Amino acid sequence: MASELAERAKKKAQEVAKIYGISTITPEAMKLIEDRFDKKQFEIKSLIEKSQKSDAALMRSVEIVIKTASEEAKSRGQTYILSADIESAVQKNFCKVYPFCG
Repeated sequence: MASELAERAKKKAQEVAKIYGISTITPEAMKLIEDRFDKKQFEIKSLIEKSQKSDAALMRSVEIVIKTASEEAKSRGQTYILSADIESAVQKNFCKVYPFCG
């Protein structure tokens, strides 16, 4: 089961995708988001507690990755995001957005 933080990230991803005209994020693509937030959840919570990263900043990271992935999908005439779109978006924004780094 996904952590609360991963669930919020996935919800944010869906919201952002719709803003950019994407109707669906495939299950595989959503799993990438969930895994990243689940894998880093304790580190993320620690950073939030130490005020080094805010929850809003983390959701902004999701927004940036999904916006980039949406652009990838739309460039191919698709209305859905694939896991390859997420991976490409992370690579394009590598270490510009946390927790999509390392």
